[in-house]
Amino acid sequence: SSSPTLGGPPSGLVQAYDISNPRRPALAYQILPNDPQPGQAFGAALVLDENQLLVGAPGARDAQGRETGAAYLFALGSPGASQTARLAAGSVALARFGAAVALAGDLALIGAPGDTGGGSAHIFRRQTNSTWLPQARLSPPTPRPLQAFGASVGLDSEMALVGAPQGDALEHFAGTVHVFSRRGVRWYLTGT
Repeated sequence: SSSPTLGGPPSGLVQAYDISNPRRPALAYQILPNDPQPGQAFGAALVLDENQLLVGAPGARDAQGRETGAAYLFALGSPGASQTARLAAGSVALARFGAAVALAGDLALIGAPGDTGGGSAHIFRRQTNSTWLPQARLSPPTPRPLQAFGASVGLDSEMALVGAPQGDALEHFAGTVHVFSRRGVRWYLTGT
């Protein structure tokens, strides 16, 4: 099905299906952010963790109209989904924040492969009052333009993986996966 348009390029859409009858999956509901924008690419990345859905929108605009990207959290239930948070980081145009997303309980990891310094990844933590606050900004150990650090991400409660398809060796265009480990509320690079 086509994405909704808002006077410009499609904004994006996530569709949830009921697969209780695998021979006949049925559309259960459609998910849109509370602030749909033309060209935001809502749904470019998504991850489901129990009843939480994290959706990337790397083309979303900030309040000043810069295309910085965003990620949206939704609580899934009956009869649908309700947006619980909109996450954003920084104000670098074309950072593509939300191009990759990962979710593990009270932690969210969002990639911004177009950020300055070769890209970045951002860890947010859900607080006891259910608000999400930034916990860490992860960067490549050797920043170089066009690394695309944050193009892919993975997360569990103690470890974050951040992919950089262009890697550290630009002459070979070899990709790199960086491993970050958590100690308390801080994250440290522990391997590549």
